[in-house]
Amino acid sequence: MSRRGPSGGMVKANKQGYNALTGTWSSSTVLVSIESAPFDEGAMRSAYRMWEMEGSSRLPFVCKFYKTRQPKEVCMEDAKLNMIAQSYADDFNRKANVSQKIAFVPSYFMELENGALCCSEPVLAGNYEKHNNNDVNLSLCLLPVLFTVFSQ
Repeated sequence: MSRRGPSGGMVKANKQGYNALTGTWSSSTVLVSIESAPFDEGAMRSAYRMWEMEGSSRLPFVCKFYKTRQPKEVCMEDAKLNMIAQSYADDFNRKANVSQKIAFVPSYFMELENGALCCSEPVLAGNYEKHNNNDVNLSLCLLPVLFTVFSQ
């Protein structure tokens, strides 16, 4: 396994989750299996299929590695920001009078036993529709626009 990413097989990892309400991190040691080749790539990161072992179960996750080496704090900030966004979504969902709800996929920071750093998130079942990105609204749905205004 390289410093940057996986080569397949089982590996121990320190998994950390951020609680936006308390401003604290929780940590656990997990056993994961990560495919050796990415299934998708973005501008900054490569995405790999990963399974977290829990007893006799294999829980499906997506594991994202930066293409260029980044400090640990940058990777942790990715997971933290996602959970802060979820706290804004929870507040929006309580206050908004809309039938649909805003949600963010839980994100975790992971440090593999070889020192590789990544973020992981559970696999979404079913079809996924991306409504916007960092630049523009990609759909006609107004809910993401309302949430953007609410959270500014």
